Amino acid sequence: MPNFKNVTSGSIIANGGAVTHPLRLVGPGKIAIQVTGTFTGTLDFEATVDGSTWVDLACKKSDETTATTLIDQTTAAVLVFSDAYALDSVRVVATAWTSGTANVTIASVSV
Repeated sequence: MPNFKNVTSGSIIANGGAVTHPLRLVGPGKIAIQVTGTFTGTLDFEATVDGSTWVDLACKKSDETTATTLIDQTTAAVLVFSDAYALDSVRVVATAWTSGTANVTIASVSV
């Protein structure tokens, strides 16, 4: 089965802002989300199966050696990973915002 990497990038500058990544996986896959920039706010990691109902997406931080601590939001720059099974899309959305810019890159690949 061929691997196919898909990447979406964008910036969040206000509450409610989001970067949405449609998945085009040819089988089970992996997702990586990188957040950079200087900002004061909260970003939630979310996923949908039906394309309209968004739920929290549990992710593993890149600096964790085990998956015992999963996160579904961040208030700082971070790199996280998650599995993707039958998901339509994933997104990073600002649920609280004071200032700054969060640069978001979401990548997915079939495994």
